Amino acid sequence: MCWLYVLEVVERESWLSPGDLEPEPEIEGLLTPVLEAGDVDEGTVARPLSPTRLQPALPPEAQSVPELEEVARVLAEIPRPLKRRGSMEQAPAVALPPTHKKQYQQIISRLFHRHGAPGPGGLEPELSTITEGSEARAGPPAPAPPAPIPPPAPSQSSPPEQPQSMEMRSVLRKAGSPRKARRARLNPLVLLLDAALTGELEVVQQAVKEMNDPSQPNEEGITALHNAICGANYSIVDFLITAGANVNSPDSHGWTPLHCAASCNDTVICMALVQHGAAIFATTLSDGATAFEKCDPYREGYADCATYLADVEQSMGLMNSGAVYALWDYSAEFGDELSFREGESVTVLRRDGPEETDWWWAALHGQEGYVPRNYFGLFPRVKPQRSKV
Repeated sequence: MCWLYVLEVVERESWLSPGDLEPEPEIEGLLTPVLEAGDVDEGTVARPLSPTRLQPALPPEAQSVPELEEVARVLAEIPRPLKRRGSMEQAPAVALPPTHKKQYQQIISRLFHRHGAPGPGGLEPELSTITEGSEARAGPPAPAPPAPIPPPAPSQSSPPEQPQSMEMRSVLRKAGSPRKARRARLNPLVLLLDAALTGELEVVQQAVKEMNDPSQPNEEGITALHNAICGANYSIVDFLITAGANVNSPDSHGWTPLHCAASCNDTVICMALVQHGAAIFATTLSDGATAFEKCDPYREGYADCATYLADVEQSMGLMNSGAVYALWDYSAEFGDELSFREGESVTVLRRDGPEETDWWWAALHGQEGYVPRNYFGLFPRVKPQRSKV
């Protein structure tokens, strides 16, 4: 059990100071030959290695002592502990080869930032071989690539090559095929509706030239005139009316351009629509309201707009000797009704009868009968003038 005492002393001395050590009587005799053989000062005591390193090894002078040979053999068989992480007594790191950062940057520059022509300094120097250290095995040098074979000299009979054009061409098109100028075109109706709302007169004019009907609606029945009125774009409203836009075109809810202008309390646009044949008694599908009833009392201009539309309703059949103008064709369904065609002037003889408020008694071509009042306007509808578009 002598070697166990030695091991215990070795571990105890790893953290005790030399002055605190008191050698055991039994071990003092074993260590005396070792201390006498070495040139060690009297005030110093040999300390073993740190427990964080390998297990302590005996000095070379102690290898010849018979009693310690068994201890050395046992110590050699003891498993060696791992190094403690973060220990300040770790061995210095092996010196690494020069940094490879510059070589890495050169590789990236060649791969992704290469230039068409070399700089004034000529070609860049070739990259040096990156070695991993002294332990890396260097293989045999690669054979040099064979020299490139020069191209054969062109014969004198062959025509000179034409310089290549820098123009980008499709791989699906032959070099001699004619090129067709094709451009993506939007639907003129979409352009017309958007430009009428935003106030782009030039776009509206160009879109109307490409369309047969400036009153063409979208899937909701909204026309360019509806959008121009809601956007308060007076120049576009005048242009569309002159181009032949239908001032009585209803949307899917029965709203005519006059209803839109009345809901905005826009007296100027209401006057322009009425003077170009707007139906003052046209009603909506949801609530059967006229343009006068759609005036907004909570918006500016309500008094002027409501007063104007009310005067027009009251004056129809009274002013101009009771003359009103048909805005649509109508075929009589009963014997006491009159048939008429668009644009004809009908003279109203009696309005607001005791039995029928939506029908007026009128005369046309020497005949008298009932006519529906919502088919007439105070002014005739202006015919389209396509020559001015």
